[in-house]
Amino acid sequence: MLGLGLGLQGCEAPSPTSVSAPSLVPPITYDDSHPRIKLPAPITLPTLPLPSPPVHPPSPPNLKPLLPSPNLGSHRPVLGNLYLSSCPGKKVRLHGPTSIKGRGAICRDLKADLERIKQAGVFLIVCCLDDDELEFLGAPWNEYRRYTREVGLDVLRLPMPEGLCPLSVQTISEHMDQIIRDYTLAGKHVLVHCRGGVGRAGLVACVWMLKLGICGPPQSKQQQDPITQQTATPDPADARDPVIRDPTTQTPPEHMMYERKVPRGSMELLERVVYIIRRQRSVKAIETYEQVRFLLEFIEYLRDLDAMSKSREPLVS
Repeated sequence: MLGLGLGLQGCEAPSPTSVSAPSLVPPITYDDSHPRIKLPAPITLPTLPLPSPPVHPPSPPNLKPLLPSPNLGSHRPVLGNLYLSSCPGKKVRLHGPTSIKGRGAICRDLKADLERIKQAGVFLIVCCLDDDELEFLGAPWNEYRRYTREVGLDVLRLPMPEGLCPLSVQTISEHMDQIIRDYTLAGKHVLVHCRGGVGRAGLVACVWMLKLGICGPPQSKQQQDPITQQTATPDPADARDPVIRDPTTQTPPEHMMYERKVPRGSMELLERVVYIIRRQRSVKAIETYEQVRFLLEFIEYLRDLDAMSKSREPLVS
C-alpha cells in the first residue's frame, strides 16, 4: 500500500518532532552569564493607598483587532490522503512453477488485508474490479463485502476492464466529487485498488489530483495559447463523446488514430499529472493509450466546465 504523499502546504497532518523535521516551537533557553539575585524573605511593604483602576478610552465600535485570534490557527483543515494498492486478498501463481518471469506466488489473506487498511486510517475503498476478476484473484465479492462491513469500510465500485478506463468522463467526475466532498475534505483517507494498483487505480488517482487542482487548474479556451487557438480548427467529427471500446483489444478505434490538435495547456497538464503518478507510485502507472486518452478527455471536460461556469457569472458594474 502506497500513499501519494503529495505534501500539500498547510494541509498535511502534523508529524512528530525529529531531527529531519524540527519543531517550529523555539526551545526555552536560560542565560547563565549573570548570577541570579535571591531576595530576602519575608518582604515587608509599607501600607499604601490602593491605586484606582486604570481608565481605558472606549474602543470604536466598528474596528476589529488587527491580529487574528490564536485559536483560529489551530483548526486548519487537513486533507485526507489517497492510497494505491494491489487487490486485497490477492492469490495468484499458486500452482505450477515456483517462479514465472521472476515473479513468485502470492497468497494474501483478505480479512487481514482489510483490517490493516482500516488501521491505516482508511474510510473508503474504491474497487476497480468486477465480480469475475475478484473471483479470479481469490477475493470473491460476497466475502469482500462481508469483511469490509465487519471492519467498517465503505466501498465504491468502479469496475473497468484491465488496461482500459471508464466509459464516461461525466460519471467518474460525479463519483470523484462525492469522494472529495465526503472523505478527502473531511480528512478521511481513501484507498484505490485494481489488480496490481498501477494502471486502473493510477487512473483514478490522476482524476483525484486533477479534481483537487494539485497539478494546476485546467485553462479555459480564452486562456489557451493564441498560436494554438489559430491552428486548432474545430472538427465536427472530433467530438469528445465517450467511445465504446472493445474490452478484448487495446487497439484504439480507427478514427482516433488520426492526428488531432490538442491545446498546449491541456497537454502540459496531462504531462504533469502522469509524471506525478509515475514518480509517486510506479513508472508503469497509466499503462495504455486508452488511459492516456481518457485523462486528456477529462482535462478537456474540466476546461469546458470552467468556461461554462465563468460565462454564467454575473457581470459586476
